[in-house]
Amino acid sequence: MKKVLITAVSIAMFLTVGCQENQKSQNYSSRNQNKARNINNFDLMSLRERANSILHKSLSSKSGLIRAHAIEVVSETDRKDLMPSVVKLLKDDKLLVRFVAVMAIGDMNYKPGALSVKPLLEDKHIDVQIAAAYTLTKLRKENQYSLIIKHLKSKDQTIRANAALLIGKLGKKDAHKHLKWVLNDKDSSYGVKVQATEALAMLNIDKKTTYERLWTLLVSKFADDKISGIKGMRLLNTKNSKAAISTMLVDKIPETPKTSKMPNMSEIPEIRLFAAEQLGRMSDYSGKKAVVDYFTNIRPLKDEKSREQADRLAAMAIGRIGGPELTKHIPILLNSRNIDVQLMAAQAVLLLTK
Repeated sequence: MKKVLITAVSIAMFLTVGCQENQKSQNYSSRNQNKARNINNFDLMSLRERANSILHKSLSSKSGLIRAHAIEVVSETDRKDLMPSVVKLLKDDKLLVRFVAVMAIGDMNYKPGALSVKPLLEDKHIDVQIAAAYTLTKLRKENQYSLIIKHLKSKDQTIRANAALLIGKLGKKDAHKHLKWVLNDKDSSYGVKVQATEALAMLNIDKKTTYERLWTLLVSKFADDKISGIKGMRLLNTKNSKAAISTMLVDKIPETPKTSKMPNMSEIPEIRLFAAEQLGRMSDYSGKKAVVDYFTNIRPLKDEKSREQADRLAAMAIGRIGGPELTKHIPILLNSRNIDVQLMAAQAVLLLTK
């Protein structure tokens, strides 16, 4: 089955980027690596120019995946000054890039982009069409909600999952009804049902039932289920959901059998780092210890290649938590040979120096 587009940015940023496009950047000077950093002093502000440079270069990267991630950073850091560059990417030759660009225009309520979005209602890919429908509806330029509902019943599981996401984000009065239909329909794949559950978490309806569904994901033995469960709990945004995410700070994924060729999953820190980042988005900084532990005890034992995924998540967590214990690690992440790690470190700088 095709990868669900929305996961390419929010989840597969660290789960699949390595196998899709492993872009390496040129080596940068490490002159700032030994300076102590504090979110309230000049040193971190001095990294802002570097962060801006990384973001600008990423928006025009040869890698479609990096361009998509860069658009996400523009949205996450509320860089409306860069939205004209995002609008230009509506004509990108990559489906993923167009999809994420359209979404960013809607998420940031960037009304000047509406005119450029409208032609994408006729895009050759339905995923982009429904993203355009979302954005035009969100901007109140046109009511294209029915187009999204129509494709919610698509046999294509990618389209169905993306439609479920968009319905949840718009939060219309009948959203709950449509998402429940997705969950109960025999043609919905497991991945689509997970996406529908995340979408339900965005609605202020039936939170108890949604919590229970998300909890089953948290206790799954599979890492991608846990990631979806953590993200969904953050979107649910209740006292209980925050507490549920906190249990993941000490989570260990069950080890695979000794005969398996798979790595020992109990040694992978991504779950804890993602939980720390999601809690940080909820103004809960209890995950700081997990991030410090990664840099102190786990990262030094990994080679450069094996730590890239965790570095991305660690950078994301730093941006949501802050504090000198964490920000002192930003320079080395900015100097990573992996452009996606650099991009997430740049996001951290831009978030902490807003």
